[in-house]
Amino acid sequence: MILFDYDKAAHLMERQGIDILLPHTLMNAGYLADHWVHDQHTSFHPYMALDMNEVYLLMVGLPRDQQIEPFITCRRDIEEGDMYSSGVWIEDRLIWGPNMPPRSVNTPLPPVTKLYSTPFEAAAVALKERGLHRSTIGVEYRNLGVDMFETLGVLLPDAEFRDVGPLFRELRAVKSDEEIRRIRHAVKATEAAHKVFYQNVRPGMTGLDIESLYGSEHYRAGTRHEWMHIWLGIRGIEIECPDAAEVKAGEFVGIDVGCSYKHYTSDVLSMTAVGDPNPKIMSIHAAILRAYDATLEVVRPGTPVKQVYETGKLALEREGIENFIWFLGHGIGRDVHDEPYLDKGSKYVLEKNMPLALEFSIREPELGPIAVEDNILVTADGYESLSTTSREMHFAPV
Repeated sequence: MILFDYDKAAHLMERQGIDILLPHTLMNAGYLADHWVHDQHTSFHPYMALDMNEVYLLMVGLPRDQQIEPFITCRRDIEEGDMYSSGVWIEDRLIWGPNMPPRSVNTPLPPVTKLYSTPFEAAAVALKERGLHRSTIGVEYRNLGVDMFETLGVLLPDAEFRDVGPLFRELRAVKSDEEIRRIRHAVKATEAAHKVFYQNVRPGMTGLDIESLYGSEHYRAGTRHEWMHIWLGIRGIEIECPDAAEVKAGEFVGIDVGCSYKHYTSDVLSMTAVGDPNPKIMSIHAAILRAYDATLEVVRPGTPVKQVYETGKLALEREGIENFIWFLGHGIGRDVHDEPYLDKGSKYVLEKNMPLALEFSIREPELGPIAVEDNILVTADGYESLSTTSREMHFAPV
């Protein structure tokens, strides 16, 4: 289905003088098409296809003129099945890749009437058919290799290319109702996994045990376990990866973790005291939470993002603490770090249907990381908490 606001996309293209968007990453091309490839696990960088020494690419052509039909490239065989299963809304699918064996007699897939050697060739033909081969084309400079850019230049010598990385970040910042539904599902799945962890964490449990627990709960909820940071006491200042280190009595365990549901993510942190809590850590956590709550008071449509940052920064300073990272949160969506970043240089203004991960994170050299992070949604008159328990300090008996 179409997840994005086509009118807004057309407006952003007009503002930048672009006739057609031609992204090639799963993050942005996949966003336009509501598509992912089941065996690719990262969003930006090129991968080698499994059966050939070639770079996998997805290209979507989205014209500014909504009367012109969009197109999508589709790698022969495996990706055809993915597009069939997910129901990609773009009907003009340009098949490329090696000439695989013929269709089975009962295949639900349509016949391949034209097979292109590369997605570049397919895209160039589609642009010529639409009279856009001499137009201004928006591509992702940051993630387009030199060889790829040169290939486009040879195939489309009369076209002008412009970078649309910032355009996509702006387009993705405000979510549709369906995108928000998917984010809600992912956040609830992670919150449920946190609750299972609170009930089961004990001294001797390893980081690998913890990752297995969260992965199981995420998959139980119909989501995909994506990533995890684990802080085991003071060790967590330098080591965040799940490993064989064990939880110790008297430590604080921080779990910063996310899953995805239909390619939309959660990013929810929780902290648990195992055994008797350290009073100083409890005091710092309470101070962070007070600063966090003070910052939430300015979250509403129309608030400049840099004002949210300044409010949080001043609230932390009043508590005598300083944030470890350069921002105080970020948008979430198809990318776990979408715009807007809550930092001092942001030019964004909060809008309704912006989901955010508000993230306050402290590093105490003698104690370890202490943090509060939760997912919220900017609403018409303020905000809504997408999870309800993650900001609290939790306690596990020894």
